[in-house]
Amino acid sequence: MKIAIVTLGRIGDMILTTPAFSAIKRKFPSAELYVIAGRKNYSVLAGNPHVNAVIPFDKSLLGLMRMLYFLAKHHFDYWIVPKDHKSHESQLLAKFARADVKIGFNFENHNAFTHTIPSDNENATLHFTERIFNSLAFLDIPLPQSLRPELYLSDTAQAKARNFYSALPAKHNLLLNLSATSSIRIYSAENWERVLSSLDADRFNIVLTFMPSEVKIADSLIAKFPQIVIGETRSLGDYFALIKYCDCLITPDTSAVHVASAFEKNTIALFTDHERNTNSFRPTNPNATLLVEPGVSSTINGISPKRIAAEIKRIFAL
Repeated sequence: MKIAIVTLGRIGDMILTTPAFSAIKRKFPSAELYVIAGRKNYSVLAGNPHVNAVIPFDKSLLGLMRMLYFLAKHHFDYWIVPKDHKSHESQLLAKFARADVKIGFNFENHNAFTHTIPSDNENATLHFTERIFNSLAFLDIPLPQSLRPELYLSDTAQAKARNFYSALPAKHNLLLNLSATSSIRIYSAENWERVLSSLDADRFNIVLTFMPSEVKIADSLIAKFPQIVIGETRSLGDYFALIKYCDCLITPDTSAVHVASAFEKNTIALFTDHERNTNSFRPTNPNATLLVEPGVSSTINGISPKRIAAEIKRIFAL
């Protein structure tokens, strides 16, 4: 049996899809599982023992031609696209996929799928991983009790992270992720300064991770707090391992939340007050605290630094 799952979205989307891969292999141990991935998220699956092949799809004319050639060569028993909203791209790939059963979202006059899944409006109260499992119901695969993501890190990445932390002073390692995919999920330098000013510098190493777009925030914090170090990462695996071996992660609503869920790390997740988004992307982690400022959906900067500092002190019993 050959099964293909198409997940072309963001890094976080792929992370939240990982429980589906092991569920498929539990149901069909001998199945060959192919994942059609995006150029940005395919490396999430490095080392995943449940996936036989990862096929990156480059969204260019040449990439499309390569994908059509791949589809012409392979016949699948199941072609699964868990995306639950309109996607002409998904329809196009499904049209050319050679598969006995095609599972996905049909809309209006687009009916490339033989079996259609519920829409995002019908799924408004569900977590993203629960939505993924809607598409597996046709294979008689039930939703697992735990929605925790499944990530597999290389020995090299883990050793690098352990060595990084062991070289720091013997304090609690607090990892601050400054970056997110949207400006409304960026916590300001002023607010981060208020959080860090309320912490005892003798108790915490402050480790920063950030994208180039947040370098000004990072520079501002580094200038004021000498205990700050930068957690340098050259790959997703390095980044995941840095989260795995920290003592506590503070992050906006982004993929870091889901990485921390995979390892059940102490996490303080900063979300805007947007019910549907929170339903979809809340942490599936018993050690996570989700902070929201009620009535403020425009930015996470409505969350008080005092609330974050108080949560840090609670976690470390200070």
